[in-house]
Amino acid sequence: MNNRNSANEKQQYQILQELEVAGKFLRVASSQKEVLAFTIQTLRKLGFERIRIWLMDDEKKEFYGGKCSYVPDKKFQKIRGDLRFKKSSPYMAHALTKKEPFVDCDNLLLKNFLNDYSTKKTIEFPLIVGKRTLGSIGVDNEISNRPIILKKLGNGIMPFVNQIAFTLYRIITDEKIKKVNLYLKNKISEATSELKKRNTELEYLANHDNLSGLPNRRYFDRKLTKVFKNATTKKLLTLAMLDLDFLKHVNDTKGHEAGDRLITKVGEILQKDKNIDFAARFAGDEFIFLMTNKSHKIHKKIFSAILKKIKKGTRQTASIGAVTYPNREIKSEIDLVRLADDALYHAKHTGRNRHVCALDEEEQIIPLTERRLDLQEIEERGTFAIDYIRQLRAINKISEHLRKNTSEEIIVQKIVKSFHDDLDFKRVGIYLEETKSGEMTLAAHSNINKLLVNKITPIIKAPKLDFWIRKVTRMRKVANLDEKEIPTIFKKPFGTHRMLVIPLIGRTIVLGVIIAEYEPTRIIRKSDLDFYLTLGDQIETGIIKLRALKETRDFNKKLKREVTVATQKLQKYSRSLEEQVEDNRELLERNQRINFELISALVTSLEEKDIYTRGHSVRVSSYAVKLGKRVGMNKNRLTNLRYAGLLHDVGKVAIDQSVLHKRTPLTKNETKELEKHPIIGQKIVSSVRFLKSTALIIRHHHERWDGMGYPDGKKRKSISLEARILAVTDSYDAMVTRRSYGNKMNRAEAIRELEAGSGKQFDPKLIKIFVELLRLGKIRIPSPKFMKQ
Repeated sequence: MNNRNSANEKQQYQILQELEVAGKFLRVASSQKEVLAFTIQTLRKLGFERIRIWLMDDEKKEFYGGKCSYVPDKKFQKIRGDLRFKKSSPYMAHALTKKEPFVDCDNLLLKNFLNDYSTKKTIEFPLIVGKRTLGSIGVDNEISNRPIILKKLGNGIMPFVNQIAFTLYRIITDEKIKKVNLYLKNKISEATSELKKRNTELEYLANHDNLSGLPNRRYFDRKLTKVFKNATTKKLLTLAMLDLDFLKHVNDTKGHEAGDRLITKVGEILQKDKNIDFAARFAGDEFIFLMTNKSHKIHKKIFSAILKKIKKGTRQTASIGAVTYPNREIKSEIDLVRLADDALYHAKHTGRNRHVCALDEEEQIIPLTERRLDLQEIEERGTFAIDYIRQLRAINKISEHLRKNTSEEIIVQKIVKSFHDDLDFKRVGIYLEETKSGEMTLAAHSNINKLLVNKITPIIKAPKLDFWIRKVTRMRKVANLDEKEIPTIFKKPFGTHRMLVIPLIGRTIVLGVIIAEYEPTRIIRKSDLDFYLTLGDQIETGIIKLRALKETRDFNKKLKREVTVATQKLQKYSRSLEEQVEDNRELLERNQRINFELISALVTSLEEKDIYTRGHSVRVSSYAVKLGKRVGMNKNRLTNLRYAGLLHDVGKVAIDQSVLHKRTPLTKNETKELEKHPIIGQKIVSSVRFLKSTALIIRHHHERWDGMGYPDGKKRKSISLEARILAVTDSYDAMVTRRSYGNKMNRAEAIRELEAGSGKQFDPKLIKIFVELLRLGKIRIPSPKFMKQ
């Protein structure tokens, strides 16, 4: 008795040891497939013969067969997961409902494994983690009827089952987290790329003129300051200003669109010129560009070539004024611009369509400060230097405001303040068009009576005013209005003095207008109007940038919400994807198994009729595959060659056995009957979908290199490579095996026969390769595993 107890204790200790090893494996398992296979393996070691594992599909509320240690019936595919599945699987239903193992032995519930009894039927273990039902494990020993001894298992089996459940739950959760993290990473990467792209576009818009495509004046001022500091006597710097002749006449006679096309074309010409280091649009119809290390003589050639290109491309003339630094008369970049402007003025007033250098003595250029003008002209022109400094200070300050990523409301307030303080306007208001309503509302103002603002805020309420402002924006120019031209609705808030209306308009959208009132004594020149038009373009670009940044932030918030929704959907459908992968794998294995069974059946059917040809098809196929690999066939062609070799004589099933087994020479009719078997074989395999690609190989495997074969009399390379290979391997096997019509040859005799038929019956290149394989001992009788490959 003591010996028996000792044996039981030893067996129980071994089982507990096995379960401990299993627990260590499950802690590091990384896939559901590994866990299920290991579970089957461990339960077999514990004495269970028939084991099946059911898994729960949360989305469909169904149990599906995850793994089985024996060939299951159709019920193993799927079981409903609601209460009705108790009828089809009561053991599972009971175990999952009670959340404890169920044993089918006198209807007793197995609460632990210390009871001293055994069963020949079934135990069902639930796979449950918290409130999550993962499935169940069923075991029995119905094959050998060997009883399941419960006492020897002790308390180790149920913790093992629980550990399986926790491992499956961990793997499922980890896979979900990986997929969600990958999805979030891709989304964040896409959003980051989009943000970088938008920032690049906005930076380009802030520094470039939207009409000519060249850098704007603000960008040029920064570039000039940097280049001017680096200029030396060995590294000359040339600044040139270019102005289109009679552009105002073009705008007045052909329209502003024609003038815009001229400006765009000149911008393209300056951009493409390799002699120009940097070009920009200065203001209105004026361009400015820089050149380095160019002598005075080279300047004249370059300028002449530029003027010719402009005249050829636009049919319009232009004038150029230039100056070279270092020079004793130039002490700052402002002097550089001033002298170039003097030279341009001189070129335009001495005939146009020419280029002038500011320091050429023969030109006798009169500086701006010394030009003699009557008092009225002086009053109209004002002081250029003061206005230029004021405009430069204002444009730098406004540019600084636009570069800061603040709100649109703060930016427009600072722009209004700059117009009032730096550009010396009395009253200023900025109207911006709302996207949804299409109305222009007062976004910011300075020194305007607040009681009167609300009366004019909705521009749409004043039809005449709305039409007038939209007309200004369509014309793409700054309107300079005197007292009589000011609309009545603006007289109370803005006063009755002179007024500028500056359009804020891009190529495709109307953003709004800036209305600025100034004193009647102030003179506004044409160059000033061009400056304010350029400034309006810059403000419009900056506001569009701010709105784009706001859209980007809104886009990021929307993207975050979409990522959350997508994560939830991903969690919902992740199980469905796993099931589809498993189903596809099982279907592929099943199809391959059916294919091989079909081929085996056809080969067996053929060889049962002829005792002399048993194994012939397998050998021919094996030799053909080795020869096909040697000549470099790919995997798909080798598969077709294997099938064709196995089935090349399948057409003989329809040939009379007396003809197949005849020992004497065949008659003419019997020969014709036998030669039908390639055509019959083609018809047989053509009816099987996965064998259609082998049909022509089977039809032509008795064709000859010299065209004397059958059934079609093909020759040379009009016969497929696969059929030519089968002709060699089929003939070789027929020679070295005993047939009803003759004795077999040895390998040396067969090689001589093959070489004798080279270039007549067989492809000479294939014979050379095949004979080499034979002499090297590479051609051997195939193993039984060849049919299963």
